[in-house]
Formats: sequence, C-alpha cells, structure tokens
Amino acid sequence: MIITNVVLEPAISSQYKLISDSQFLIKDDLIKNKKNKIVTVYSKGVGKTLSDAKDDAAINAISKVVGTYIDSNQSIKKIFTINDSKKSFREISKKYFTFNKGNIYYFEVTKTKKINNIYYIDAIVEVSKELIEEYVDDYKLKESIIDSEINTISKSRKKYIKQRNDLLFNLFERKNLIDYQYIQHGKGQILENFSFFDYCVETIKDKKRIRYCDIFSKSFDINDYCFFECIHSDRKTVFIESEKYKTIKQFKTPYNILVLPFKISMRNDYIDIYKNLFVEISTKSLSLEYNKQSLIDISQKTNEFINKNKSRKKSIDRLIIFNKNNESTLTNYYIQTSPMNLDIYEKLFSKIYYEQPVIIMKIFDKFKNIKNSLFFYSSKEVNSSSGLCAKNIIEKINSEESCNKFYLKDAKIISVLNDLPISDTKEISLVNNIKNDNFQLKPMVVNTENNFLLFLNLNKFELEKDDSISLEFQ
Repeated sequence: MIITNVVLEPAISSQYKLISDSQFLIKDDLIKNKKNKIVTVYSKGVGKTLSDAKDDAAINAISKVVGTYIDSNQSIKKIFTINDSKKSFREISKKYFTFNKGNIYYFEVTKTKKINNIYYIDAIVEVSKELIEEYVDDYKLKESIIDSEINTISKSRKKYIKQRNDLLFNLFERKNLIDYQYIQHGKGQILENFSFFDYCVETIKDKKRIRYCDIFSKSFDINDYCFFECIHSDRKTVFIESEKYKTIKQFKTPYNILVLPFKISMRNDYIDIYKNLFVEISTKSLSLEYNKQSLIDISQKTNEFINKNKSRKKSIDRLIIFNKNNESTLTNYYIQTSPMNLDIYEKLFSKIYYEQPVIIMKIFDKFKNIKNSLFFYSSKEVNSSSGLCAKNIIEKINSEESCNKFYLKDAKIISVLNDLPISDTKEISLVNNIKNDNFQLKPMVVNTENNFLLFLNLNKFELEKDDSISLEFQ
C-alpha cells in the first residue's frame, strides 16, 4: 500500500523521488527469518562435470556443519564410532542435500580447475545450521535409523514442494497471499508542471539507457531514433510510448489534473528467493546486460540459448525471463518438463489461468476517514495511450467500457518507461508473457519493477491540503 499527502505546488528540481517509508514494507516472512540461522562454509568439490563438482562442494559444506554439531553433542556422538564417523557424516549430508537443496541459500564458485577432464572447485556456501541440526537430531530417536530417515525425508520433501508451490502460485496466478511485492510512489504534481523527461531520467538512472528519455522531448523523431535499430527497444514499443506522451500532453485543463508516479516493486529479499528458485528448477540459464548490447544481439543470443537446450521443434518446456530492471539484466531460465518440476508446480507446463489484479485507490481526509474509493481492473489498455480508467463499486460489474483517449473522467493509470519489448505489460502486475515460436507455451517474464502514472481529475474530487491518497492491491 502507498499513502501520499496531496501536493498541489509547482515543480521543483527533483521530479520523482521514491519514498522508502516503512509503511511500504510489509512484515517479514518465515523464509527471511530463517536466514538468521545461516552459516557460511568454505568448501571444495570434485566431479566429472562442473555440476557434479558443485554438488560435491555443497555436500562437503553440509558435512562440516553435521560434523561440528555431532562433535558438540555427546548423546548423538555415542551413535557413531570413531572409524565410521566421517563416512556417516557424508551419508547424512548426501541424503539431506538430495531432498533439501532449497535450504542452500547462497553458493559461489571462487576457483575452478580442470585437470585430466576432472573439475576441482573452491566455493563459498551458505546453509541453514538450524535445519541441518534438526535433521541430525532424528538420529537420537530410539526407532530404527532407517524409519527415522524415511519419516524425515517424507516430511522434508512435502515441505520443500509446498514452499516452492506457494511461491510460484502467488507469482504466476497474481495472488497476494505472500507479500513479495509492494507499491512505491513519487511526488504528486500538477500535470501542467510535470516534466516527463526529468521523471524518465531520474527513474531509469542507468546512464547507458538514458537516451530512451528522448522520447519525451519536443524534438523527438522516431525515424532518427530508430534509423538503423531503436536503442534498447523496437520501433513498435517506442511508437506506443511516444503516443502515450503525445496523448497525455493533449489532456484538457492540465492545471486541474494531478499526476502521481508510482511503481510496483519486488521486495529485495524475494528477488533473491525467486532467483534461487529459478536456478533450482532450471537446467540452464543465460544472463544478458541489455545496457551494453543492442536488442538484435540480445534476441540472437537468447534464440541460440533456446535452440541449444530445446529437445524438439515446438518445445513443451517453459522459459522464464527474470528482468532485473534496476540492474539492466535479463536472465533466461530454461525449465524442463520433469517429474520433479511437475510435482512442484504443474501449471507451469500448461496455460495459467488467473484473476486480473485489481488496485484500489482511496482518498482520506486528515482524520483518515475515506472520502472516495475507485477501482482499477487490469487490462491491456494500461499499456496504451487510452490508459486504464477507474471504476466505482457500481460500474465494476459487467463493465467493458474503454477509456476515452483524450478525456479524463475521474482517474486513469498508464504504464510508462517500458523500454524493452518484453516488458510490454498488459496489466498492473510484475508478470507478463511474450510470444516465442520455439515454445508451445508463452515464456513468462518476471520484472523486478514496473512504472506507472496515475492521473486524477481534481474537478471531480474535493481535495484539501491534508488529504492523502493510497494505492493498494485488492
């Protein structure tokens, strides 16, 4: 949710400043809390492939934690003889690793050697000390070790699948049962005083992508900008963005319109969580920095990556593209239709049906009483010059009426600053999909942030100095 005081004043030097207020950050979740029990282990690994060497390093890291815990716990230590302790530590660690890969929170290879086709690596591994100790504790039971292991593995696997299913379900079916996203707002200004160019520069920040902001200058010529190829974009995307700007500039009575920039952002801890999850369920990945190369190069490398990994002409696998907007980085994750992935989230390999996200705008007086409420129901119009018009509680039922392009009745939302074609958002969400002829199912694009502008007709609302506006997901 965002809350902003209404500001009705001329523009100042900073057109757009994000508020980092604690009210935007929702309570910590269980996954984040568990990170308090994480330990860092320096480990080595050996294997016939780099992947085998990484697994070996991870198991060795777990073994160190297992060994330290057993050595410090006399009741468990009695179970193991001196001669077989190291062997037992590794067997426990292998079984833990097999069913709990998701509890390795960080893995970084610091050194790699290849000698006689054998890989040798050094790695930094972060694991949950608490969860490993819980697993080892099962050996204290008077039941047979085998029964204890089967019970532990069964529970662990169910927990493993449920955690990952919840994460993917919430993301791809646009739910808010997990607080992975939040809304930030900029400074509200009168449209007449609002500088689109300054807003663009301050929002994109990446100096190599700043040229995209030329779209919002009076002298912009799409034929010059896209003479050979458009900068970090394609002609269609640039044209749509330019048309939005031209349409907004033609709004009547700009002195009676409040413009409020806002963005939907993924929480930093969930950026790491989803990144680790995509790494875990994918077979291969490819990262590209789009501020350092052309869109043609990016497309070519992406298609080469897909063709190298797909097993048939029209693949039944899925591609997830993670767009870290603030770092100008795209990472492609190739997800195979494996039994394990089907167990985790079966819908990933079929058409995903979901309810369109809804944002509620509320206007409060200085005593926090609600003066007005409006609803924004997602549709592809949000990424057009027509925009997404607000509806009240009565209008929302069976209403298909589209926005008037040049008229602002009450309020509307328009997505902006989508400089990449894959960020062609068709809803008020962090997720969209794109067409790719290599796949039967459309690749899913997960953005770490998306930018929007809210326009409010001040003639329709009796706003006062201490009123506030909130935006929140329904």
